[in-house]
Amino acid sequence: MEPRDLEHPTSSGETLPCGGLVTQSPGGASRGASQWGDGVQSLPPGATRSDQALAHEAGHRAPRTAHPGAGETARPAGRTRRRSAPAVCSSGAEINQKQDRRLYSLAKIFAETASIHAAATAIMQLEPWDFMAVYYDAIDHFCHGFMRYRPPRSPWIPEQDFELYHGVVEAAYRFHDLMLGALMTLAGEDTTIVIASDHGFHPDRLRPQHLPNEPAGPAEEHRPYGILAMKGPGIKRDELVFGATLLDVTPTLLTLFGLPVGRDMDGKVLVTAFD
Repeated sequence: MEPRDLEHPTSSGETLPCGGLVTQSPGGASRGASQWGDGVQSLPPGATRSDQALAHEAGHRAPRTAHPGAGETARPAGRTRRRSAPAVCSSGAEINQKQDRRLYSLAKIFAETASIHAAATAIMQLEPWDFMAVYYDAIDHFCHGFMRYRPPRSPWIPEQDFELYHGVVEAAYRFHDLMLGALMTLAGEDTTIVIASDHGFHPDRLRPQHLPNEPAGPAEEHRPYGILAMKGPGIKRDELVFGATLLDVTPTLLTLFGLPVGRDMDGKVLVTAFD
């Protein structure tokens, strides 16, 4: 299918792709677009929103630290600029970043995820495609770093840490929901969408207090059950699919494309999801 034409007009009548990307305008000048607020703000030729933000912050923040306000809201790229951003850390200004690196870690994860999302939305708009796959690993990082602070508070979690970081995981999921909304808008109603994750996280009393000191130690925080959700033409509505595994995703996608499934594939086609 052809990518949808979802561009925003600037005050000069030029158009720029969603996601605050840099593109070539009809006049030949490269421009960036700031996507936050009620409209698209044109920046000087060759500048991006990141350039503007860095220039504004130059000389005010120590290296490898996050602006205290950076944890208060999170905004993904795409057609989401008018929707409310989730609160992440409402008391970021109280954090001593010389001793507590968690706010910096949050900012780093958000920045990396927004970059992945910006690249994905750019490809969907600017390149012809019939299959698009995007891998977001941020929820894994958010949960390994902050699931321990999610309510209810575990007895071994300091109350101050709980107050600072208890909303991070929920905000991370809201952030991904906003990005998913942008991807679905770009994909259109005639596209089949599959969301898959191979594992989850323990959100309750099963959260471990200590992790084994070995490379696979963090996996102790994993819940063995992931998710599978499908939507699109030929997919049943409000139907439960039982016994699906990660190995079933590729055979199912091949079948949706009308292609044969390899004999050496261990997975099965999830035919119960089809109309």
